[in-house]
Amino acid sequence: MLGQSKGKLNLKNVIVVQLVLLLLILLMITGVFGKMLQIIKEAFISNYDVTDLNSISAGRIVVYKNAIMYICNNPILGELSALYKFNEIPHNYILNKWVRYGMMGSLPIVVFYLYIWKFDLKSLKKSRKRKEENTLALWVLLFSLIVSFFEYTYPFGPGVSQIMVWFLLGQYLKK
Repeated sequence: MLGQSKGKLNLKNVIVVQLVLLLLILLMITGVFGKMLQIIKEAFISNYDVTDLNSISAGRIVVYKNAIMYICNNPILGELSALYKFNEIPHNYILNKWVRYGMMGSLPIVVFYLYIWKFDLKSLKKSRKRKEENTLALWVLLFSLIVSFFEYTYPFGPGVSQIMVWFLLGQYLKK
């Protein structure tokens, strides 16, 4: 046993694989496997119409369209100078800022946001060329930025969920 490498075909591995296959076949024959798959499928899509993109996005597509129309009507300062308030929340960081402060009012925030994207992608590219292994902070930051497409509070909030992102980024920049 000591001299064997992982993945090497031996009697124990063959028996385990055969038992797992036998169990799967029994689950399929009895119909339990199909019921388990149905439960998993319903857990993900039971309240949504999978043929409608707006339903799958929990109504966000319509909100995005309404936000773009609102921005077109109030491009300079958004809600700050509008006659009426936008009653929905666009769950996209840039759209949210444009609705709230307009394109001009949100310019510093959006420029900083885009700079963070550029910094993260450029740093990941450099670390890949140098074959650095310590890029966890950059990947966590990238994940936070990707989430910001679908959640308007990211990449700067909500509070506790972002502490680790910025801490890891600080540690990365420190080295």
